[in-house]
Amino acid sequence: VILRGAGQYAVFADVTPYGKTGGCFNDDCTNTDKFTSPSMDDCAFTCHKVEGCTHWTFGDDGESTKCWLRSGDGGKEPKAGSVGAAAACMPLEGFGAGAAAPPPRRL
Repeated sequence: VILRGAGQYAVFADVTPYGKTGGCFNDDCTNTDKFTSPSMDDCAFTCHKVEGCTHWTFGDDGESTKCWLRSGDGGKEPKAGSVGAAAACMPLEGFGAGAAAPPPRRL
């Protein structure tokens, strides 16, 4: 599933503090709702960090795998190879040995 919504649910943010530098809206990663992402985990972690992001979608856009940040789960459309979920849906792995998991967020 992909979360589209014709821009209604897009969360525009500066994703450069999280190391995102490509695949952004209008090639501007300082104000974007999408970016190139190597994995679903990376997408989920980034959404969790971005204020206002309550949902994310990860999938192939034909050129690379991308992450889209959303403020809701409206605009659901079936799309093979894409996954959409709430910000709270993320793996606990990846926080490093001995690191605490992030605190839960209110959605």
